[in-house]
Amino acid sequence: MISNERKKHIDKKYFDNTIYDYKYFFKKYDFCNKEKRSLDAGCGSGQNLRYFSQQSVGITYTDDEAIEYVKEKYSLNLVKFNIENEWPNDLGKFDLIFNADNIIHLSSPFKLLLELRKVLKDDGRILLQIPQSSPFFKADISTLHPYTFNKKTLIHLMEHAGFEVEDTFGYIRKLPIWLNQVLNFATKLWGPNMWIVAKKKEDFKIDTRNIRPDWINKEVWFSN
Repeated sequence: MISNERKKHIDKKYFDNTIYDYKYFFKKYDFCNKEKRSLDAGCGSGQNLRYFSQQSVGITYTDDEAIEYVKEKYSLNLVKFNIENEWPNDLGKFDLIFNADNIIHLSSPFKLLLELRKVLKDDGRILLQIPQSSPFFKADISTLHPYTFNKKTLIHLMEHAGFEVEDTFGYIRKLPIWLNQVLNFATKLWGPNMWIVAKKKEDFKIDTRNIRPDWINKEVWFSN
């Protein structure tokens, strides 16, 4: 049974902490739309789901006690599985997909993007946030991050995974939103955090000249 101290820790770190409050971006990119079904892929404790519609889903790999606690207290719809492994077939399709502070932790960010593309509706949008590789900040440097990206390399990866980037936004968490807006011309290139919004490319195909692992199969990945 989850302890009261653990409950307080979850509430304080995730649900009451403005550092992890991305409401501005959710409003900016229509994630607060109650008519749309959103997916938070790699949602941790699921705090972002508070802003999405009731039919939205969060994928997490945290412990069962924490999942049951936030499900009961905050009425969140969480599904537990490792997003690096095989995905279940019953998730359905989503209008919007959110992924924050996640792809830099994975053994294959490319595979995750392909999975996200698979469950995204044709007219849907994906919103990614990462600690950005920057000459002025070290937010991306960690033993837990086998990958690091800047604006150019993340756009390159997303394009090769079948997405077309529509907007980018640089972000410094400790600054107010208005100041981030003023500084965006510089922070989206050199800031510690990067946000990217993209849609599906039409007629996307993986180049057959590349070496492909077994999980890239013709039936799944060579069609829209």
